[in-house]
Amino acid sequence: MIHRIFFCSTLLSLTLLIASCKKSSAPEHSKLIPKNAGVVLKMDMKSLTSKTISLQELVSEESLKNMGQDNEEAKKTSKTAKKFLDSGIDLLNSAYIFAIDAEKENPIGGLAFALDNEEKFLKFLKDDTFWQEIGEKKPEINDKGKIKIATFSNGNKVAWQGKNALLRSKSPSDDDMKKYFAMSDSESLVSNASFKEAISKNYDILMWVDADKIAKAGTQSTMQATLALGIAADTKDTYIVLGFNFEKGKITAAIDYSGNDYMQKMNDQIAREKISSDLAKNIPFAEASTGFSIALNLEGIWKFLQEKGLSSEVDNSLKDVGLKGELLAKALTGEIFGVTEKVNFDANLFAQEFPVDFVISLGIKDKAAFDEVMSILSKQAQGAIIKSNDNYEFKGFGGIIIKKNVAYITLNKSFFEAIKKEESKLKGELVEKATSFASSIYVGKPFFDALINSQQYKQSAFGEVYASNFPFESVTFISDKVKNKKNQTLITVNMSDKNQNALMVLVDMVKKSEEVRKKEMERWEKQFDMKENFPEGRKPETEKVLEDN
Repeated sequence: MIHRIFFCSTLLSLTLLIASCKKSSAPEHSKLIPKNAGVVLKMDMKSLTSKTISLQELVSEESLKNMGQDNEEAKKTSKTAKKFLDSGIDLLNSAYIFAIDAEKENPIGGLAFALDNEEKFLKFLKDDTFWQEIGEKKPEINDKGKIKIATFSNGNKVAWQGKNALLRSKSPSDDDMKKYFAMSDSESLVSNASFKEAISKNYDILMWVDADKIAKAGTQSTMQATLALGIAADTKDTYIVLGFNFEKGKITAAIDYSGNDYMQKMNDQIAREKISSDLAKNIPFAEASTGFSIALNLEGIWKFLQEKGLSSEVDNSLKDVGLKGELLAKALTGEIFGVTEKVNFDANLFAQEFPVDFVISLGIKDKAAFDEVMSILSKQAQGAIIKSNDNYEFKGFGGIIIKKNVAYITLNKSFFEAIKKEESKLKGELVEKATSFASSIYVGKPFFDALINSQQYKQSAFGEVYASNFPFESVTFISDKVKNKKNQTLITVNMSDKNQNALMVLVDMVKKSEEVRKKEMERWEKQFDMKENFPEGRKPETEKVLEDN
């Protein structure tokens, strides 16, 4: 019974996240979201189910059996769930889960959705059999003029007027519920330009966040986590929108940021539009396994830290190596480009086998200041860093090669020599992204190929289940500089199977996760099988020691 209640509760949450009609104007029931909402989640179930399976298929007996339910349980759950799907809720419309007073430790939860048949919905709420099947009391239903209100045993309420409906938590009064339907547009969240723009976009899954409300969240852990952000940022009128789309062979996630004048000014001070193309030159291999780029203005960051009174703390942290923040800000631009040729997942660290062969390049702002930094580090290294002309060799490994205004760092001796000869081979997507955006991260196919071919993967439960059919092929992350108080970060996950929608791949991964879990459990049981490992007459050493003492 508990499993059925849990499943139906989950299904209730899932199916009420109803499909978006994708109209240019905000749906009427979205106006039930009050202006003080701090977080809103919207899912386009029409789009999602068209890419996977229908809700009817999802709650079929066969599907539930595949999820681990036995025959009898699947039959009962499917029957109950299908009643819910025929409850009069409009499954071709949008629905919004939102949090009111999101800055508080226990925010109020709400769900705005639409009905396509009011009579059927009322009949569903009055269906004694349904509520008995899920082990809950039938809600009490009252007419309040044009508004009907259903009160559940836990105090939550559903109110509806016409085809607009609202579910709210934390035992609201009937008058509280009526106020939502009396709100003007100016009292609703649809009056917020960021929210209105967000819900007009065609994302399969969307989350809108008021960063200021979240930054002021009352929990101790959140307060600690946002303390540093509070020092560095003014989050007033700052909004973040996360949008996800699932396509054939690909998942895209967009993070749209909208800030204020202060954040724009700060970003102008500490960030650059992109790294110099010089940082991506002289990389002595053609194909990257992984890579990243960060385009910062170190001088601007140092000034910002001074303005915030944090420069002394930075200097204290650098004290042990003899450096100062001001010297680093003078020596380096703040531009960083890092790239690996291959990853060895089976590397033996005890045998001094490095898991990655890499090159990191840093932008040099002032050569004399950079030489001063290296002189200090060389003294600290006590002979482990040897200067040779303009370059610095690491005893037993690679070193730092200076080419024009770039310092290349590598621990690979062959890379070290090739960079000195200016062997520039790297091209492709990583270089293009790194030299076009403020920051980028790249995990390429060679990385996943190395993983699949590793002994660690093959001997793992995940490797046994998936073998060479690893679902992911590459991942890219790009973020542009803040302009006009806005910027976008785009994450693309490319799947190995180009002919199947990425969401179906994820659904399949959820199913296979049970196989992985079972194999891991079998291994664990075998590893700790006392009868097999310690036959009769032979006792574990720990037990023998205890007996002897």
